[in-house]
Amino acid sequence: MFCGYNEFSYLSDQAITDGVVRLTTNLGGGHLKRVDRLAMRYTVEPRCPILDQKVIQVALRISNNLKIKKQNHNITVKYILRKVALQFLPDYIAFRYKMPFANGAGMGVGNNYKKSDGEIANFINAKGNFLPQLSEDVKKEYGIDNNYEAHHLLQYNSYQFNKLYN
Repeated sequence: MFCGYNEFSYLSDQAITDGVVRLTTNLGGGHLKRVDRLAMRYTVEPRCPILDQKVIQVALRISNNLKIKKQNHNITVKYILRKVALQFLPDYIAFRYKMPFANGAGMGVGNNYKKSDGEIANFINAKGNFLPQLSEDVKKEYGIDNNYEAHHLLQYNSYQFNKLYN
């Protein structure tokens, strides 16, 4: 709905609209079926607030140039969602490169799925060395092997997201 696939950036305006409608219409036959099967396997009830009818209706009315921003030879997918995210997140997170799901899930598919020398990593590395703050057991348990990953784990832990706290 918000043109999150990088492939949308190469399409004409009408082809983007057609693709969004087609993907949204066919969610039950592919993406959501996989989510449902995985959730049933682990007795989890997934909630997808972005699939609320009102959200979908609004998303389909948003101009494609707000979903994909092309400026100075740079392409930003999900642009309007990233602008909203700026109200809650630092810009280096809201506008970071969209990693394909398989890569973000740690499947190691494609290129640069565990890149630690990009723009965001360089920004974090300039803030200091975070690796010494983690025990060897924690590094091993979470597969932390660079400063960038250490920073994100420490940041996540600082929000105290756990079953007992939230």
